[in-house]
Amino acid sequence: MKTKIIALTLSLALMLGVLSGNVAFAEKGAFLSSKKLTISKNKSKTLKVKNTKAKVKWKIVSGKKNITIRKKGKTAVMVRGKSNGTSKVQANVGRKKLFCKVIVKNAKKTISPEPVTPVAPDPITPILPAPIVTVPPSPIFSQSPTATAPPLGSHEEDVAVLKKIIAQQRAQGATVSEDLNNDDEYKWDNNGRLWYIFWYKKNLSGILDMSGLYALKQLTCHDNNLSGLDVRDNQNLESLACNDNQLSSLDLSRNVNLKQLNCPGNQLENLILNSSNLESLSCSSNRLSSLDVSNSVNLKILWCNDNKLESLIINSANLESLSCSSNQLSALDVSNSVNLKTLGCEDNELSSIDVSHNENLEKLVCDDNQLSSLDVSRNVNLKDLSCSHNQLSTLDVSRNANLEKLDCLQNQLSILDLSNNKKLSSLLCSYTVTVIGYNK
Repeated sequence: MKTKIIALTLSLALMLGVLSGNVAFAEKGAFLSSKKLTISKNKSKTLKVKNTKAKVKWKIVSGKKNITIRKKGKTAVMVRGKSNGTSKVQANVGRKKLFCKVIVKNAKKTISPEPVTPVAPDPITPILPAPIVTVPPSPIFSQSPTATAPPLGSHEEDVAVLKKIIAQQRAQGATVSEDLNNDDEYKWDNNGRLWYIFWYKKNLSGILDMSGLYALKQLTCHDNNLSGLDVRDNQNLESLACNDNQLSSLDLSRNVNLKQLNCPGNQLENLILNSSNLESLSCSSNRLSSLDVSNSVNLKILWCNDNKLESLIINSANLESLSCSSNQLSALDVSNSVNLKTLGCEDNELSSIDVSHNENLEKLVCDDNQLSSLDVSRNVNLKDLSCSHNQLSTLDVSRNANLEKLDCLQNQLSILDLSNNKKLSSLLCSYTVTVIGYNK
């Protein structure tokens, strides 16, 4: 009996030793995706512990009033800026402690009073394997309006409507200018029609009703406290920036000339679009469960990160940049987007993804999904590939001769052949993987 007890005790001790050894190894190899984050106020970024399967515990150790954190999966958190200042976030992996310095500051006002030609942004973080940055671009505007059929109304009516809106908002505490010749806020065309309004951080509140301004082409009203926005009457509207308000719905069904829409950082549950001219859409950090842009056949840029999307319908062959990370997508069809160059779909519920039709693809970030296979054999232009935290047992990159960066951490790979990837300069993979043909 004593012999059995002794044997059992030794077995338990041995098991505990092995387990503690595994935990210690997991602690040793773990590292943060970033040791320093700079976040704009009311914006978010993802912070992740890499190279570990262990559960991570997070906490804010200093500057709690400046940031909030929201857990994403086992190893990541979403850090959101609340007020200007410096904070420190701690990640505990077993007994190992990792720290990240977070700096929160006001977003730079990148829009000049004069409209500029829009430039396509890149929604994916330049350095892999960091996740795609979910901070949307500042609103961008097109050149001065081109000649079209004269809109309804007249100069006198535009003046009367604008004065009424200004009076209503100023009565509620807004700081919009009463000087209608203020070129920073208002622009008038050669016929005296109002075509441009720029109300950035003007303490706008309540419902902003733009009815009666028929010639309006560009409206900026972001970083305010609006609970509603009515632009159904503004059928000549081409550019709308209403991000960082408190909008719960936005009806743009009558804005058929809309080209650019920026509405992230609201509480949108409904977004109705009906413009085949739409070229750029950013609606990240809302509460959308579905998004249908099938009518927007000219769409080039789509950012819809950090929503609750279960359905995303795309039908644009012109799409070049798609970022739909941090949603609940179980399927994603990009087969029609033959000009796609950058695709970020990390932190979803994808079990498969078909990129065989996207031969122009240069960046693919699909971390934190449920992928058991990934075929990139036809993506000969691929430069950056990040597919960590999936269930891949094989990964063939033999036809990706232009590949420069690869992150395939935390999969089920045993062998990785990089003999044909002569341009590869950055590699992250688990220590258990046998790597062939990479000596850098």
